[in-house]
Amino acid sequence: MGTYNGNRNEKGLAHGKGTITYDDGEKYEGEWKEGNRHGKGTYTFETGYDGLIRFEGEWQENKPFAGVFTFSNNGTISGEFTGYHYNEGNGKIDLKDGRIFEGKWSGLDLILTDNDNDCFLTPRLNSCFIAQAFESEKSIGEHLFVAESNKYPYRVIQADKQIHELIAATKFDEALLKVEEVKNLYLKDLCADDPCILFIANLVETIKECKRVKLQEDILSTFGQGQPSPKTEPKPKTDDDFDDFA
Repeated sequence: MGTYNGNRNEKGLAHGKGTITYDDGEKYEGEWKEGNRHGKGTYTFETGYDGLIRFEGEWQENKPFAGVFTFSNNGTISGEFTGYHYNEGNGKIDLKDGRIFEGKWSGLDLILTDNDNDCFLTPRLNSCFIAQAFESEKSIGEHLFVAESNKYPYRVIQADKQIHELIAATKFDEALLKVEEVKNLYLKDLCADDPCILFIANLVETIKECKRVKLQEDILSTFGQGQPSPKTEPKPKTDDDFDDFA
């Protein structure tokens, strides 16, 4: 319940531009359609669910559609939303701890959960997702991440970090074992065509290819194949070389 000030339609429903202040102090200011938040608007939280301060952007049928969630430490989640889920498209999570995740999301399901009173939607991270990542404004590439906490402030780890370190150290068998460990810890309940599963499958193929190339290099190095032959100086001619023609 709350107090509404603004335009209404012939049915008395909020329609057009208006502001509602709820009994708990929260407020929505923006556009309405047939009694629903619809169009451009800002919802401000009084209590701050999981540190959430406001959502500002586009609304459709009472739900966030495209815009920015802002949290108490100025961290943000921005992008497009479809119903209860993060739309697969461009988006960005800025944790304000030096880490940013952005790009075309693959496997990130930003769940929007209902508030008991107003069916409002607050962001929740799913356990695993793939994204382009930046640390201190420097790109670290596309990686598999795991949200250890789906409540803000999110605790996110790079699940494939040790795998890449083992690859760099040419410890390919250990890297494959680490892949299995990551799968058992984080991915065992995902279906075969989940983007995170496909990402890991591609990583396994990369490890196997790196192992094959390294083995070939070791064989060539051991048996000396493919190395340029040592250059020999021509033997100086002597008078004996011309005896056959005498």
